[in-house]
Order: sequence, then structure tokens, then C-alpha cells
Amino acid sequence: MSYRENLSYCIEAAAAELHARTAADQYARPEKTSKLIALLRSLPSPVRLKLVELNDQKNLPAIASQGDRTILGYGCEAVVYKIDHPTTDPFVLKRYRSRGNVETDMSSRMATYVTYRQSLGDIIVPTVFFQVPKQQKTPALTAGCIQPYIPGKPFFLNPELALQEEVRALYDGTAAMLETHGALPDFANDNNVLVDDEGRLYDVDTGGLKPLTNATTGAMGRNLDLIAEYAGERQLIC
Repeated sequence: MSYRENLSYCIEAAAAELHARTAADQYARPEKTSKLIALLRSLPSPVRLKLVELNDQKNLPAIASQGDRTILGYGCEAVVYKIDHPTTDPFVLKRYRSRGNVETDMSSRMATYVTYRQSLGDIIVPTVFFQVPKQQKTPALTAGCIQPYIPGKPFFLNPELALQEEVRALYDGTAAMLETHGALPDFANDNNVLVDDEGRLYDVDTGGLKPLTNATTGAMGRNLDLIAEYAGERQLIC
């Protein structure tokens, strides 16, 4: 592994600061890089964000270089950019961190997206998946997705802003997924569902399905109860 590749992996691990253990498991790296990861993680957040952006310059599709990039979030699963493009509406680009074989990972993500769309319909934000072939001096093939940018607020923190028919559609879609697939959408993160100024809902994260195990506890259970309350329905999980 070259020095450039080592540095790239270290920046990845340092950026995933809230998921350090998982990041360490994901990236096979020589032990000598651990001190560098610790050093990078100790840097101020704006500096780490800039390093992530610089590290991604050769990993993103060409369209991402044609506008201003702002990092909206980063963690174990992905780096999320807002792209203000000169000739199109703003959009979101997610560069995934690989969970093993990239092709297999992407097939799984696309299949999960189809499941979400079948159950929740237009609440799911349209998503285009992509892969960028490995370039010279980059660690690996890059994969991700592009979505329209939704200037909304987290629904689970602002449920009163949503139209009741939108919440009802979210409730019905969640119930349909549970009945058909025996699993639930990922509502454990408050930012996964947004509400816009007109009260419409948008699910912007279809990264995985949640099993019923522990679905009634923590953020997942709280948000499922909130959906039922604002839809005027009984609890989804009794």
C-alpha cells in the first residue's frame, strides 16, 4: 500500500469520528498508520472536513467538480455533499464508504431502494446510483448516489409542520413494508425524513431496512409512535 493510499485511508477513518470502531474494522491498514489517524482525528472539525473534500477530489463523478461543494455530513456510511451547480438545481451527492465488495454493496443498496419505493412511493426522494472506476493513485472504485436537494427540516423534530395526509401516507407505507417484508424503514435517525415549507415529506435515506428487534425502543420506537400519533392511527408496533 502506497503512502498516498495510507493517507487516504487515515483521512477516511479520522472523518468517521463517531464510528471509530466500525471505521477501523472497515479499512485494512498497517498498524503504523494508527498514530496518524489519531492526529487527524484531533484536528478541528473544519480542518477535517477540508481534508475529506480534498481527499475526494479524484473520487467523485465529473459533475461534482462543476459547482461549489459543501459537506452536509460525514460518518461511517457516507460523505454527503450539497452541490450548487451553475446550470442545474442544487443536488445532493453521497459518496459511500464501501461495506466490502463495491458491486455487491451497490446491488444491495439499489434493491433496498426499490423496496422503499414500492412501499413508500413518492415520499422516497428520486435517487440515481453511480460508480466511478478506480483512478490512478486513488485507493479504490468509488460508488454513491445523487438526489435532489430538499431544503427541509427534520420531520421527527418538527412533526407539526407536516400535512396530515403526508404523515398518513408515511404511516400506510411503513405498515405496508412491515406486512410485505417483515422490516421497517430506517427512522432511527431524525434527519432521514424531511418536511418542506409546504408540509410535504421526503425520505432521503434508504440505506437499510430495520428488523423488528428493538423497534419499540430508542429513537426508532419514539419516531414510529410519532408517525402514528400525527397520522391519527394506532401504534404500528404493539
